[in-house]
Amino acid sequence: MPPGTEADDFRAPARRPPPDYSQRSVKLRIFIYLAAIMAVLSVIERSRNPQTWQWMWGRGLASEAPLDTRLRESGHRTANDPAGAFVAMPESKAEQEPADITAARAAIQDDTPVFRPAERKIWFHELAHVLNADEEQLENDALKNVAYLQLHKQPADYRGKVVSVKGTVRLAYRTPAPANDLGVNEYCVYVLQPVGQPDAVIFIYALAAPPGFPRLGADSGDPKGKMRQDVEVTGVFFKRCAYAARGGTYTAPVLIAKAPRWRPPPVAMQPSDRFTALEIAGAAVAALLLAICIAAVMWKRTGRSHRLAAQQKSGGFVELGPLEVAPSPQEVLRELERQARGEGNG
Repeated sequence: MPPGTEADDFRAPARRPPPDYSQRSVKLRIFIYLAAIMAVLSVIERSRNPQTWQWMWGRGLASEAPLDTRLRESGHRTANDPAGAFVAMPESKAEQEPADITAARAAIQDDTPVFRPAERKIWFHELAHVLNADEEQLENDALKNVAYLQLHKQPADYRGKVVSVKGTVRLAYRTPAPANDLGVNEYCVYVLQPVGQPDAVIFIYALAAPPGFPRLGADSGDPKGKMRQDVEVTGVFFKRCAYAARGGTYTAPVLIAKAPRWRPPPVAMQPSDRFTALEIAGAAVAALLLAICIAAVMWKRTGRSHRLAAQQKSGGFVELGPLEVAPSPQEVLRELERQARGEGNG
């Protein structure tokens, strides 16, 4: 056998000892490895978001300026008067007694409060339309997936039409309705954040709430009315109203509807329903086998390191084992003498 091929040949190169995990440099190296793995996983997670790619390539961020829905100063005589102040002025013929519904809709003024005395008749006309209409017929007549910008920038084109919008309800509350002949005592008001417009809202004045919908607030200031529920609403577009908010007066579209269409989120499964006894036992057996494998590997690596350490301490000399010692000269002479005497006697 060629020299240097035996496993315990002292001329063979010494094996690299296992890392000492108690040293600071080894701990730092492990920490760097873990940090790199976590960084890679974070990049993978962020890459699933389309906005990340838009930010990386600089696309879609500055292509469209944010929509400013704040209502500017109109210069009216009552612009700086307290709320509820009015000036008696002769109303037009169309506002006193509209000849027909078309004239009444034409008299609606955008960028004004939701309820105006001059718009009372047309409001309850649209409310009666929604109240008496069949839901299936409303769906068939609706303009599907109307964008927020269409309602906000083209209110005259959509006034009185049945439209369908999607969004997330951020606030829902109840408010009393003025006396009317329709038997409507209150409205369910939904502040809808439309899809694709995080800084805009649509006011939905509905007649009811969907079955199982979260509890509505007692008024607009009730914190219990805050929520985050995805809905789809089909109703009649009334106008672009003005409303007071923090920072000034803003504008938002107003819809009259029966009730939003809402799907309750799936109920989270309880742990007892998610895992059976057989699955738990299988997981325990798998964990036990994994622990045994890890212990066997560690025991083997530890035994090998101990043998290498003992070999290094012995200076690399090979243990020769028991050796046979040759007889001394005196014993050889005695043996020859016994043999000579035996031959002489013979």
